[in-house]
Amino acid sequence: MSEWLRSRLMNERGSMLLGGLVFSAVITLLGLAIFDLNVVESRLASDRAAAVQAVYAAEAGVYDAWFNMKTAGGADDFTDVFANTFSTATAIASRADLPAKLAGRSYSASYIATKCAGGAGAECDPADPTFALTPGVNGFWIKSVGTAAATAVAPAGRQATIYARYEAAGSGFPPGAVTTCGNIVIGGGGTRDTDSFDSRNGAYDPVSTCTTGCNRNDSGGDIRTLHGNISLSGNVWGEAWAGGLATESPSSGNITGSTYHVLPTHPHQPPQDCRPTDPSPLPKVPACGPPYYQGTISGTGVSYDSGTGNLTVSGGNTVTLDALATGQKYCFHNVTISPGNLNIPSNLARPIVISMTGQWNSQGGSITNQTYIPANLQIESCYGSGGSVCGSSSGNGVRLQGNSIAYAVFYAPDADITCSPCNVGGAIVGKTFNEQGGSGQVHYDIALGDTPLLIGPPGTWTRNKWVIVQGN
Repeated sequence: MSEWLRSRLMNERGSMLLGGLVFSAVITLLGLAIFDLNVVESRLASDRAAAVQAVYAAEAGVYDAWFNMKTAGGADDFTDVFANTFSTATAIASRADLPAKLAGRSYSASYIATKCAGGAGAECDPADPTFALTPGVNGFWIKSVGTAAATAVAPAGRQATIYARYEAAGSGFPPGAVTTCGNIVIGGGGTRDTDSFDSRNGAYDPVSTCTTGCNRNDSGGDIRTLHGNISLSGNVWGEAWAGGLATESPSSGNITGSTYHVLPTHPHQPPQDCRPTDPSPLPKVPACGPPYYQGTISGTGVSYDSGTGNLTVSGGNTVTLDALATGQKYCFHNVTISPGNLNIPSNLARPIVISMTGQWNSQGGSITNQTYIPANLQIESCYGSGGSVCGSSSGNGVRLQGNSIAYAVFYAPDADITCSPCNVGGAIVGKTFNEQGGSGQVHYDIALGDTPLLIGPPGTWTRNKWVIVQGN
């Protein structure tokens, strides 16, 4: 190798500069990467914090909705929200100025809670296991959407949704054979105008067929009127509660239990109104239609018009109704069974609920509930509660007649109810009750006190399930 080449190879001038430049470039790139990582991590941390705050906001909406429904004072309370007519667009609770702070910056979070649509194919479809309701229990879902600060991931604001299920535990149905807002007249002069039995032990045992060990109680057939008078010339095997006067005929009237002239929940004489307090002891029935039941009901002597909602059974013929899908009710306008028979089969999958906007007339007809369980046939009517559909009461909203026991529960708080005479195993709630034309009987089923019904006042509302969904 020549001396010139060796000298060129051994020359290291400038190598330190090159090494320094390379090192500086590496350090610069590493610093930029760490800076970018810190920026990304900061953004992710802010997004996670905003996501948590969105859940907190949605949770606040659930609690606020609970408070509002509990203290609504007659507007948007649990019963109102539960009704099928309550709009899912109505805000039960909302707030747009919820104080919050993110990354040292103060801002306002928000929430809005509404009723979640629960029909078939809807957002909270009960057929979806996530949104299932307890069979045979009144219930609905609330949807609360919380919105937190805008982030790089969610420029419109981080959101979270909480679905909360509310159900009525136990039964809120008024205890006793007959409950009304107005007057009660028992003029049949029968030996057992009211008493009680327990359907968990089978059918009611009449005096004529059973003398010992009978499913029949000499108590429990209570009658109560919130604001009316009681006129009695028959025999009540139970107590009598009257907001007005309780009058017993000295010749044939008898109340075996105590007689109270004011209800314990109303120590002072209340105004003449069925709903002086909230929650109401006798809440209104929401109109189920129109449209009315769109299925087919047919048979000899059976006529049903799905347009008008009128069902008629005549000529001594029989119509049989079976249970609908969970949560569904038959919706009719008028039901007339005269003369005829309404048959309820013994192998029901679930209770039958009939909701009406008009009058029930089974005078000259009968109801055969082959399960012998009153809760399996629940009949409600909004007749007399006002409006273009339910109208004002212009006659008896419910007419009952028959010698065989009709195992059913009737709830028509704005309708006059006539028994001429009737034989009912279950319970009756109406605006007034008038027993006339013979020895009518109402046998209260004490099992109703432990049975959640799909009509009438619900039980105690509880929030028993949450589903949290993280949004955008």
